[in-house]
Amino acid sequence: MKTQTFDKKVLEMFNRATQVVSIVSTKGGVGKTTLAANMSALLADFGFRVLMIDADVQPSLSKYYPLSYTAPNGIVELMLGENNDNNIRSCISHTVYPNLDIVLSNNISGEIQTKIQVRPDRAVLLKSKLIHPIIRSYDFVIIDTQGAVGALQDAAAFAADLLLSPVMPETLSAREFLSGTNEMLNRLSYGEAIGLRVPPLFALIYNQDRTRDSKEITAEIRNYFNQFVDGKQRLLNTIIPRAKAYKEAASLRLPVHCHDRYQTNRSECAYDIMHHLVYEIWSAMGERKLEASCFDGGADLLPVDDLSGLPEQNQQENQDNNINNNAENGSGCLNENLAPSHHSSPKHSGSLPTIKLSDDVEDVLNDKALADALFTRLENQPVNFNRLNYPACLYRGNLSYKQVQVAMSLIIDEHLHKPNTQKVQALLDEMLDLSVDSPFEHFVGLCQAANEKGEE
Repeated sequence: MKTQTFDKKVLEMFNRATQVVSIVSTKGGVGKTTLAANMSALLADFGFRVLMIDADVQPSLSKYYPLSYTAPNGIVELMLGENNDNNIRSCISHTVYPNLDIVLSNNISGEIQTKIQVRPDRAVLLKSKLIHPIIRSYDFVIIDTQGAVGALQDAAAFAADLLLSPVMPETLSAREFLSGTNEMLNRLSYGEAIGLRVPPLFALIYNQDRTRDSKEITAEIRNYFNQFVDGKQRLLNTIIPRAKAYKEAASLRLPVHCHDRYQTNRSECAYDIMHHLVYEIWSAMGERKLEASCFDGGADLLPVDDLSGLPEQNQQENQDNNINNNAENGSGCLNENLAPSHHSSPKHSGSLPTIKLSDDVEDVLNDKALADALFTRLENQPVNFNRLNYPACLYRGNLSYKQVQVAMSLIIDEHLHKPNTQKVQALLDEMLDLSVDSPFEHFVGLCQAANEKGEE
């Protein structure tokens, strides 16, 4: 895929230099963190500078992506500290992905929440910090909030230009949204008396499955918005489906649009869905056809186990985060719950011989610098390597994204007749639930078996 050339004129699409979006819900576990992380990463991949703020007492967003720099402070100091350059800078950490930074959730204890609650300026504690020039240098600020009513959630709401609220098409979740969200908006409306505007709210159906019950509840929610909601609330047409790609990406600590890039006959890929989402919220992006390049194959889109190149003082922290994240989200393709059910019995699983890889492939798998140098060979190939959905087991051994792509291209050149993107993806899909010791050798066997089948 061609790299999306980012033009600062894109910012002219917006009335303000910085767009602030708060992800809100009065119910926990509805997908706020996943939505915040993946929407932020897509905007960053477009070329915008994005700052995520984790304002949740459960620091899930703080652990979502690996960090290249961990700031000494976080959300507590951002809200309660001085509004000066030194304090603001001390709160901003950097992820390994270009253009994507974060203010970490750090020790939001009951005592801290009480301090915020008794502040007379509690409603504008966050808003007052977001007008600082350092924050205003970002194009987007995405705030993840706690799934409970409180001063922290109110501060995040008043700081926003737009509220985005995921709602799951389940009876209890839908009822909580319809009652809890309206109560929250009614409570926030009292702020208008002192000049605090309540931002418009966009609702989003999240985690819809294929059941009739789920579809019927979605229809009821849509009917509610069509009949009873004023112009300040809107239900988006984009629907985030219940798909394992989102859990897999979280486990690998990858943006989901980089993890699930290839559309199958069964469902639309996350790459396309996330594009539809931002296009619907900011229509000018769709009009200009902004398209993600998965960070141009750079940033080495890796599981967090690859700590090479990170500052030494951050490596232990990233390792600790990885342990916690694996405990919460599973361990990539080794987690049986993440294996797509329609691949539960791959045709060639366990029946292929171990094959010696060529010296060129072995060199790439052992040398990141060589992979970087050979990366340009992927251009003008019959296979679009950026759109392939690579199984997690290929990254075992701390391989970088570039190493995997270049190694796969060498194997395909040598072992697969008449390759194309769809044909290669079909072979990769057969490896999604494998935990073989030698996945690249296994892929060679799959290529050779595909050749034999084609000659029959």
